Amino acid sequence: MPNSKMAGSKYGKTSERCLKDDNAPIDDNSEEFSAIKNSHFEEMLDTLGHFGRFQIRVFVILTLMDLSTNSAGMLFIFSHYVPPWTCLRLAENASLPNDTNRLCSFNGSRCVLFDYDLTNALTSIITEFNLVCELSYIPKLSVSLQMVGVFFGAMASGYLADSIGRKKTLLGFAFFMMVSQFVVGFSDSWLIYSIIRTLTGFFTGGTLNICFTLPIEFVGPKWRTFCACFVLYGLGKALMSLFAYSTRNWRHTAFITASIGIPLLPAIIIWVPESVRWLTMKGRFKEADEIIRWMARTNKTQVPDLNLLRLIAAKDRREQEKSRKHGYLDLFKTRKLAIQTCIIIYCWFSCSAINYGISSMYSTFTGTVFVNAVVSSFVSIPADWSVIFVANRFGRRRSFFFYMLIPITCMVAVVIIGALNKAEDVGILTTMLVILGNCGILSCWTLASIYSAEIYATVIRNLGCGAGSMGARIGGIIAPQIALLGQISYWIVPYVVYAFLAISTTLFVMIWLPETNKKPLKDSLRDAEESPSC
Repeated sequence: MPNSKMAGSKYGKTSERCLKDDNAPIDDNSEEFSAIKNSHFEEMLDTLGHFGRFQIRVFVILTLMDLSTNSAGMLFIFSHYVPPWTCLRLAENASLPNDTNRLCSFNGSRCVLFDYDLTNALTSIITEFNLVCELSYIPKLSVSLQMVGVFFGAMASGYLADSIGRKKTLLGFAFFMMVSQFVVGFSDSWLIYSIIRTLTGFFTGGTLNICFTLPIEFVGPKWRTFCACFVLYGLGKALMSLFAYSTRNWRHTAFITASIGIPLLPAIIIWVPESVRWLTMKGRFKEADEIIRWMARTNKTQVPDLNLLRLIAAKDRREQEKSRKHGYLDLFKTRKLAIQTCIIIYCWFSCSAINYGISSMYSTFTGTVFVNAVVSSFVSIPADWSVIFVANRFGRRRSFFFYMLIPITCMVAVVIIGALNKAEDVGILTTMLVILGNCGILSCWTLASIYSAEIYATVIRNLGCGAGSMGARIGGIIAPQIALLGQISYWIVPYVVYAFLAISTTLFVMIWLPETNKKPLKDSLRDAEESPSC
């Protein structure tokens, strides 16, 4: 059918041949059904275009959300900054010793007045609420609570996205993420701050989940890696570092970063449609038809055979004849799927624990917190983008092994440096190794995200990504506690844990996860089960 300009709805006027919403069963023995037994939605993209102007627009809008989500999630790098401080007064006006740096008590008297050196840093909740000495655990607890919020946000977004749709869920989570990021700047106590940050984490987790899966459901197999790897998390952190350096006030940084994503909300409403895959799996063919015509008009291509869409959906929904809703238990429905799900969750867990653990220690490295954050951001950008070419050229499994060798090598090197007690002589080297290792972890996290989107069928894809994201949040919850081990014992202990996580994750992926490079996305659980294990 030749393309033509249409009017009458946002997507273009629906012709008389428009598919009706229809869940009626189709005869398995019919000629038309037999002809599409091995067909997939990607075949329609051969006509519509695998990555045309329509997909590019959707991808750009949702990728720009990375600037907002990363700024919201990583605010703690600056809001939890601990500057050099001294004790000015002890309780009951007890006499102070000559050296009062980091002095919490003296001769049984507790310090009650602190002076913070903000020459090369910024105000933080530490300086405003005096979260030092006996309250020094509060910032790490706050990060853990934030990750608890992200945990439940990922879980909720998975259910909502597969129940009411990707777009509605995204708009709701993104809007409240920005609101909570703005409101946290008015916190008048560490308790209020922690509660609001937990809510911010909840909405950030849901936004991240949908922004990753939605663009992938519109593109062909060869573009999935590009969409998954071309992220702007590093740029978002760099922008936040610039704002923090300019304002030198964590509250102002929160206000500015909260406004970054505001222009994207109307863009999502106008130009980002609901997932065609999700609509067809729900039997809402009329809406799917309108979006497909919109895609064809934007990409300047022909409208494909829309009846084929209904037949493919009917094939993929065969096990859903009773319209059963899927849940997280479906991720463990078979032995193979259960093993793959456990490994996916562990991958996300390990990458998150290492990344957030290292990020929470930026202020302890050689150099200022601003320099460390910016250097880490700009090094991570090419590292993430390189996955686009490496993963497509060598496949997911071998690429994962290659990138994970970087943090394994760096963490082991740091442990050796610490064991030789040479840390004071090679402070810059240690910092460089840690930042480089973290960049490798971020690349592996990207690959784990690709696996999550490609292993699972459409009917449980958001649940699968949500499960992986929940694993990451568990890692984020314990990450501050792993970092704390370096304070209460010896400084290299966290890096021993990081090395173990990196090595074990690599072994699991190489042994049990299948290669998914350039293979069609599975739409039904049956198709996913019939795919090879490795």
